[in-house]
Amino acid sequence: MAKTKVAVTLDSQTLRRVDRLARDARYPSRSQAIEAAVAAHLERLEHRRLADECAKHAPFAVARQVLAEAPPHVLTADEAADIIVAAARRRA
Repeated sequence: MAKTKVAVTLDSQTLRRVDRLARDARYPSRSQAIEAAVAAHLERLEHRRLADECAKHAPFAVARQVLAEAPPHVLTADEAADIIVAAARRRA
């Protein structure tokens, strides 16, 4: 996948934490450590959006609970949200 260079400003404590991850060989570079952190945070936000969308549909309380506890890599948040919304529309 093509990558784009961006500039990021971090406070010194956060930068030390990123450097520690890179130094401990968990990530080969600062850039890869930051990329992994951003990707993980975006996945959590998308997963939370999915749970919020499920909460709007009372008949799907069980599905909401299952999806909230499921690993985010099973379905993307958008795929699961589309499935739930389509099912809610069919029931209406």
